[in-house]
Amino acid sequence: MVLYKINKLAFIKNKLFLSILGLVLSVSIFTPNKLTALTIIKDAEISNTLKKISEPIYKAAQINADQISIILIQNNEMNAFVINNKSIYFTTELLLQLKSPAMLQAVIAHEVAHIQSGHIIRNRLNLGKLKARTDLGLLAGILIGSTFDTDAGLAVTIGSKSLAQKNYFKHSRGNEITADAISLKLLTEAQINPTSAVKVMDLFLQQEKLLNSNLNKYDRTHPLSNDRKKYMNDIIKQNGEVNYSSDDNIVYLHKRMLAKLSAFLREPKDTLRQIKTDEVNEITLLKKTIALHLKPDPTNAFINLKKLRNLNPDDPYFLELEGQMYLETGQPMRATNSFKEASKLIPNEPTLLVWLGICYLAAENEKNDLEALEVFKSAYIIDPVNPKLLQYLALTYARLNHPGLASLFTAERFFIAGEFKSAESHAKKAERLLEKSSVEWQKAQDILHISSYIGENN
Repeated sequence: MVLYKINKLAFIKNKLFLSILGLVLSVSIFTPNKLTALTIIKDAEISNTLKKISEPIYKAAQINADQISIILIQNNEMNAFVINNKSIYFTTELLLQLKSPAMLQAVIAHEVAHIQSGHIIRNRLNLGKLKARTDLGLLAGILIGSTFDTDAGLAVTIGSKSLAQKNYFKHSRGNEITADAISLKLLTEAQINPTSAVKVMDLFLQQEKLLNSNLNKYDRTHPLSNDRKKYMNDIIKQNGEVNYSSDDNIVYLHKRMLAKLSAFLREPKDTLRQIKTDEVNEITLLKKTIALHLKPDPTNAFINLKKLRNLNPDDPYFLELEGQMYLETGQPMRATNSFKEASKLIPNEPTLLVWLGICYLAAENEKNDLEALEVFKSAYIIDPVNPKLLQYLALTYARLNHPGLASLFTAERFFIAGEFKSAESHAKKAERLLEKSSVEWQKAQDILHISSYIGENN
């Protein structure tokens, strides 16, 4: 599992800037109470499991599954939101709290409903109207409040409440009610119990009592969870209750995903304490192997990994875990073999390609650097906005004596991370070193101009 961090509230800055331009606006089902730097999680198994679980919802909504990705943010607050028509964002805490695939599908259905209903586009239009009636400070407060932190948003807007602001909040609350109704319809069409959406609301009720307890409901971007729960129950009762059976394979994949995620994120001692000593099954061995690796206890970690591999020798994700463990215990050659085998089973999986490229770089010779470059370039075609990949591309080009391209990919990485001054600096260097009018030179100019503009206006 690969983690990379977007520093200095870059995610919020980017979203806020783009929102002010009218390009994007978040629609959240819940807002966490802290603004923090964000760590994005990249993992082949988790990504593919989320895609598999989402497919019935996408099919019901008549949306191409390949056009939407689910992005996982490491955060201890429960949240899910969309900022465009191509990405759904989940926090790790929400994912871990959704104890059944149906509950996860209910959240996905809600976010897909926002996309299907055109709420993002309509929010842009309403945002434009609001901009004409208010100042930038009030607008920033509403955007921050509706996206991440109600209290932070109120801190910005306090003393500036207006009819325009209240109308915007009213419109946003209306979107949530509409999305709830559509999500129940999508769940039913996908033959998933719509009561799972009610269970999701129950998750938020307790936390909602602790947060924002003194906030006037008319100054919220979202209706109270209790009101939404009642609304959902009324619709379910009106349509007639149904009881669909769960897909056993989906249930299994969901359990494995949560086991892997929790083992990587929780303290190893906590994971090991929860495991019963007499349990010997795939889920338990997976959690135990990861916890022992992180502890670190490499001897016992590899003993448990061997048991895990014996249960399913051709499982590509167990091979990926094996490769990660070899690499992180200083055995890059063995790791290379594991990632090669995994890549044969799942061709063109960018996370595996990044791992494989890192292994080649560990050999520290020109032949393997060239191998790494080809692997990274293949991954870049599939996943061009992966900061970790961009970092290794820059490193590889620097090793191969291509300073212009090294600076370009470094600029691109800083730009994606929202560090616009650094992006501007490296883009200037790339512009000087790259062949004038080449595609790479033009990209450096684009990064330079946009970074400069954002720096001046943000």
